[in-house]
Amino acid sequence: MQDKVAIRLLGVTKSYRLYSSPLLMGADLLRIPFFRKRIESCPLFQALKGVDLTVERGERLGIVGRNGAGKTTLLKLITGNFLPTSGEVEINGQVQSLMDAGLGFHPEFSGRQNIRASLIYNGLSETESVAAENEIVEFVELGEFIDQPIKTYSLGMATRLAFATATAIKPEVLIIDEVLSAGDGYFAAKSAERVKRLTSGGTTLLLVSHSTDQILQYCRNAIWVDQGRIVMRGTAMEVVKAYQAYLQDLEETKLADRNLVLAKRSSQGTAKSAGDSAAPALSRWTGRGGLNIQQVRVRDADKRDRFLFTTGQSVEFELEIESEVDGRFDCQYHFNIYSADGRNVTSHMSAPDQFELRTGDRRIVRLVYDRLLLGNGTYVVTAGLFRHMDQRDHSTAERYDLLDRSFEFQVVSKYRLNESLVFHPSRWIAPGGEIIQDVTEDTLQEGKQNPAFSTP
Repeated sequence: MQDKVAIRLLGVTKSYRLYSSPLLMGADLLRIPFFRKRIESCPLFQALKGVDLTVERGERLGIVGRNGAGKTTLLKLITGNFLPTSGEVEINGQVQSLMDAGLGFHPEFSGRQNIRASLIYNGLSETESVAAENEIVEFVELGEFIDQPIKTYSLGMATRLAFATATAIKPEVLIIDEVLSAGDGYFAAKSAERVKRLTSGGTTLLLVSHSTDQILQYCRNAIWVDQGRIVMRGTAMEVVKAYQAYLQDLEETKLADRNLVLAKRSSQGTAKSAGDSAAPALSRWTGRGGLNIQQVRVRDADKRDRFLFTTGQSVEFELEIESEVDGRFDCQYHFNIYSADGRNVTSHMSAPDQFELRTGDRRIVRLVYDRLLLGNGTYVVTAGLFRHMDQRDHSTAERYDLLDRSFEFQVVSKYRLNESLVFHPSRWIAPGGEIIQDVTEDTLQEGKQNPAFSTP
């Protein structure tokens, strides 16, 4: 059983002293007694807390978790860069790690010179080194840049070289920390094939990536690390789903808090003040007065405030307005939705609405999407009240109040890599006229014909 284990961690803890100054850090490293009390007064941070982990030979294990969760510390214990504060770390086999593009390369040496130095370090004979060097040069496809200094390389070029060099000699344990994220699509495809070949030959893979698609592509199993502990282990699909749901809950909570602050600012009639950089921005454009926007809410079909939706779900945008004077009003309601990069995705202008309100009275109107057709992404909303707005000539517009790009919501679909802004209703038709697939608004509902729009 022991020969099947590549990595074993038992009760591993790693703590760091949070020094108040570089002087104390140096004094601790040099064990200077004079500074001992001041050093011991610095707080300890536990990066890992009693971690137990067993990885079998040939296993492909993905590691997910937020920044600061302890993922990189875990890998550095396995590579031997760190020693545990307590517990046992057992490694059976040679470890090759890719934890930074270009790590171990000399910036003044050429790519070819760094390749040769790495191969010599790994103990290859002259004949073996020549064959491995030729294979690496062919894989990276850097052309004449292979004989240029590493310091002239882009991140993508350094990534290719680091990956190819680390995997040219079949390692028993291969550790990759975010490096694959720097490559382009072509490089990713070549790397995937190379990793597949290595792991099929018995190499153990540990992969840390914020790209859950990479975890699913490369790994069979995964662990989720949070606050220095392994909170879940299972198949890559099980862990990725749970982790994504957790991230979505966090994001929705963050958006809810942000929009709550904006709603409060809106009801108070205030915008972001100078120097108030931590607060979300409420961009208000006042007009002729008489009506103002008190709140903008984004809700699901059950009237619950939501800020994260799936494609095909029902969405309501609720606009609460208040009268500043007694009177009879002519009002057109306006909603604009923009993508995060500023593109105008869709606009809605209502027909004129006539009503009477007394000072302080409020009126609520709703814009309803029975089926949300937007794709993956973050969207911002502009809400406006106009006495008159001609869509053919905006120069004649008479505005009561407008909140410009001040409220956010997010949309996810089943396919995280799909960059479409909109999923348009459509039909696929075969030569004989039969319908292959009908992607209408009805089929956007969860659980119906088209799986592309089901809840993740």
